[in-house]
Amino acid sequence: MTDRFLPLFDPAVEEPPSSVIELYFETPTSLGLLYTFSQRFDQPRLVEAVREAHEAGIAAALEAIADVALLKVGEHIEIPGKPSMGRYLPGRLSLTRVSHTYTGDPGDIARFHDHVFIGRAGIADHDGERWPLATEDLRRGLRTFAVCHIGGIHVSLRESIGARWSEERTWMGFQELTYPDLGQYVADFPRQYCRYGLSSPARWNVVDIIERL
Repeated sequence: MTDRFLPLFDPAVEEPPSSVIELYFETPTSLGLLYTFSQRFDQPRLVEAVREAHEAGIAAALEAIADVALLKVGEHIEIPGKPSMGRYLPGRLSLTRVSHTYTGDPGDIARFHDHVFIGRAGIADHDGERWPLATEDLRRGLRTFAVCHIGGIHVSLRESIGARWSEERTWMGFQELTYPDLGQYVADFPRQYCRYGLSSPARWNVVDIIERL
């Protein structure tokens, strides 16, 4: 993970803090189908290709977050209905990623997804002090994060196994695999949410939010 981030919490022994923002990144259903079928039919090369694609996608999203996110440094004047007036500068965010292959339902297909927890303050490059995160800029960047995320998956699978993706998009905005031809099965597997982190009051489901931007 990029060195622009500081650890927010240890998911092995701690729950996500209640004050954080969670970005919830999902992946195309056909990616999980490819992984599930590859495991079932003992195709380790394909299993590894899917895992690499998942990692490539979230790595690209995290790089985009590091590039876009800004801190509100120094005094800011609040303006109703508009961003506050003041300096917006880069810094190191407090961030922890929790990655899952399954949503937890027994017998379900793999559903690769990531919980990216971001603290509401970071360390500014400008002065090394702790300042609030500009949450408005983070939210406006969601479409960029989503494009980078899915783009990383597409490129990785294309390079590793020659995968091809549909031109049409599902209602979730995803293109699905046409080679291997798994998109035809997507409708049989409705969306499933992961329950991890649901206690967080600020979960941003990236797929849902970008539809409204």
